[in-house]
Amino acid sequence: MKLLVGDVVIEVFARGDCPLGQYFLEMNKEPQVQVFVSEGFIMDGSQPEPTYDDYMDLTIFGDGHSPAWYVINRHLGFIAGDVSDTYRFIHGAGFRLNNKGVLLVGNSGTGKTTLTSLLSDEILDDDLLLATPTEIRRLGYAGVINRPEQGYFDILEGQPESTGLDYIFVLNNAKPPTHLRPLDPANISPELTFDDRIHPALFDRYRERMPVTFKGCEAYEVGTAQNPEMTCNVIRALVFSR
Repeated sequence: MKLLVGDVVIEVFARGDCPLGQYFLEMNKEPQVQVFVSEGFIMDGSQPEPTYDDYMDLTIFGDGHSPAWYVINRHLGFIAGDVSDTYRFIHGAGFRLNNKGVLLVGNSGTGKTTLTSLLSDEILDDDLLLATPTEIRRLGYAGVINRPEQGYFDILEGQPESTGLDYIFVLNNAKPPTHLRPLDPANISPELTFDDRIHPALFDRYRERMPVTFKGCEAYEVGTAQNPEMTCNVIRALVFSR
């Protein structure tokens, strides 16, 4: 199948049932890159490393259900960001709040999913995005929000696919919610937008296409060490004051 990921057409070859049509539009166009997906393991039981030249050969563990296909989704995002002339792939949560575009970035476990769920019902995605210096967008026509406590994720449809970028919040779970420090968006560390679940074999290639140098928005470091509602109140107060 040929799928539109951002502005890149990727042809995916996979065994068995492939539910990627839930997330991406199928396109009858010449693909810009190809992905070959299989499931398996090598002799010591470890996961094989993906390889990528002008195509990706991606071998994953899984039984065809959501965890395995979510791995494929994030690597499709990586490829789209690598091929696109416009977008870069980033690890972050994006949504609209008070008609403003908001991006949350930070290491895994700092609260992106929880804050996104509490702050907005206009969610692009809570984990995987494509970005320009002034815009964020979901990978396909449907985004995802994780429900880790239930062990699954919800597919988001009928919501905004992209938005201009007005605010960036860098989440720091070593600081309390009263911590709100202005930042220069152009100086936000690209490491904060890297996806730590992209295979290390691909990281050098990932860095070649980074960073996104954000501009034209406000940026803040905010603490997430206590009750997430307290952090939400800090973010709401700022966004709704403008």
